[in-house]
Amino acid sequence: MDEPVRQSMAIRLADAGIAPEKGIAWLAEMHRFIAGLGVAITHQDLLTIALDHLLLRHKPKTIRGNVARAARLLQAPKPQLVRAALKQPHLFWLRPETVCSNVSKTAEMLGIPQPQFARAALKHPLLFCIEPATIHHNIREGAALLRVPLGQLFKAACRHPPLFCLPPESLHGNIEKSAARLGLSKGQLLWAAFQRPQLFCRPPRMLLADVKKSAKLLGLTQPEFLKAALRQPYLLCERPETLFANVQASAALLALHPVDFTAAALRQPSLFYQRPATLHANVQESAHLLGVTEAEFTAAALDQPPLLCLRPETLTIKGRYLLKVARATGEPEGLSAVLRACPAALLCSTSALRARYLVAKLRLKRAALASLVLMPSREVTALILDHFTNQIATTGRGALAIQRMHARGIISALPPGIPPIVRDAPPPRP
Repeated sequence: MDEPVRQSMAIRLADAGIAPEKGIAWLAEMHRFIAGLGVAITHQDLLTIALDHLLLRHKPKTIRGNVARAARLLQAPKPQLVRAALKQPHLFWLRPETVCSNVSKTAEMLGIPQPQFARAALKHPLLFCIEPATIHHNIREGAALLRVPLGQLFKAACRHPPLFCLPPESLHGNIEKSAARLGLSKGQLLWAAFQRPQLFCRPPRMLLADVKKSAKLLGLTQPEFLKAALRQPYLLCERPETLFANVQASAALLALHPVDFTAAALRQPSLFYQRPATLHANVQESAHLLGVTEAEFTAAALDQPPLLCLRPETLTIKGRYLLKVARATGEPEGLSAVLRACPAALLCSTSALRARYLVAKLRLKRAALASLVLMPSREVTALILDHFTNQIATTGRGALAIQRMHARGIISALPPGIPPIVRDAPPPRP
């Protein structure tokens, strides 16, 4: 502890009516305990918490004991519990048995295992200090007011624990008012909120202000931005300035005009919040794997924006099947040729590419690569099934091949009389 820091804290302690020597000794011992658990906090911040919550009345030895007992009763790591207690300092001096009892009663009322609720409480420590009946009431009545299944709201609250503390009337009011101000139906906003539960807790006025600011910064109308946000609700949770900065940085790294990048992001909304450096690195590696320049890949991605979100590892796997399809259709070999002929081919799932490879290899239909890739899946399945059902009729063989293709997702349906492969359920976890 530096001398200037020590003097500053001595003044604060004296102003609070606490003997500086005694207070500084308490802070030093507590700081050693907390730092020893790998939890970072400055002496000044620890003093602020201690003065605001009268922690200096409790001996460090007592606090250490409380933490150790609470961690054992809750089956929680000490560092996590200390981080929670720094946010909700009552945990430092509350009896561990009381804390554990609250957790047990709440978990029982909600019908969930105690460790599950304890994990939620560690994320939002106020839950340790709220009456179990209050938490149960909030979730039960909140689900009733929103007219959603209780289990669905409970799962959302586990992902965003402050929901457990939100009064039902506030929860319902947030959704009703936000939907009205944004020009959305209640159902649309509820869907978005279950994807991103923090939306349940956002004040309607703040949410509307952020939507307007985001749309303005990105050069979009409010309906355009909301259409993208309903596909990727995270856009409603991100700061407008961050979205704008992402677009500007991503466009600069890809040598695109921000307007062109924004147009692509409207078709693939996750581009608005993807980290520019990660996006650029993926584009560079993907272009290298395909044997094209970065500019060529980016140009193709403007036509098919999901290409910008394609991970190079995924592209490597798909590339093997694409080359097989290209050879079977007689197209020029090389992934660069595939990119130029049909960028959408890179977006097909592996199972879809395997199905189209079968169609080409077995000569079930003559088609160019682009036509084959864009062929509807039901038509591909029908071609494959016709071939193998005819084979069964003439040779008696082919049923097992159909079952395996169905199990691997290569075909989407089975013909009458051929059951799916039944896999044994995995053994239960111990």
